[in-house]
Amino acid sequence: MPSTPTDEPHIKALCHTLRDNLSIAGSDSGVFVHLAIAGERLRRAVGASAQRDPDALRLLDEYDQALTGWSGPVPEDHTAAAASVLDDLAAFARRPIDSRDPEEAADLTGELDEVMCVAVAASRAGGVLEERLDALFENVAERVAGMAGGLQEVWTLVETRSLVLAPDPEYPGATAWWEYLARLAPERALMAEALKLRSPPEREALIDAAVAAFEERNRGIGGG
Repeated sequence: MPSTPTDEPHIKALCHTLRDNLSIAGSDSGVFVHLAIAGERLRRAVGASAQRDPDALRLLDEYDQALTGWSGPVPEDHTAAAASVLDDLAAFARRPIDSRDPEEAADLTGELDEVMCVAVAASRAGGVLEERLDALFENVAERVAGMAGGLQEVWTLVETRSLVLAPDPEYPGATAWWEYLARLAPERALMAEALKLRSPPEREALIDAAVAAFEERNRGIGGG
């Protein structure tokens, strides 16, 4: 696919963020964290886009070079970081509906995505064993699946996010937890758009799950 300048605002914004982080001098773990979040989100946005913006591709090359040449410390305790956010999400899901702030739920899912971005980048930089990364992905997906029904505030948010940040084919487990939230999103049009990113078997499975969840909610609302 030929590269063409993008007209997608979210990719332009991600390019700006990554460019800023690449320009920061230093090699401490804080620099790595911000660089990782910017780089991995841009990579996934480019993967979801029908365009191949030359500026984005160049920045991703620079980002990969930065990871390859990284000489500073790399965050290691991703499991604890994820567990902390998941505990906060679980506490949020247990609150009465009228005492929950949707912005807080959005912040928490954003924080969980950041943890996964850093874990993936650490793996690319050689700082995380594949077995530990797979265990992290599985644990996060299982915990989110267990609380997904109580996180109505983020169903549509996560589904919308999946339209502009495709799963990374090298690390699909990093966004597997999205599925348990996104498949509950009530907006059928958003679901249809997101399904364009999936293979036919995945599309069929997600559609079946979404229809079943929709019917179950309607039964509960109708009292039948």
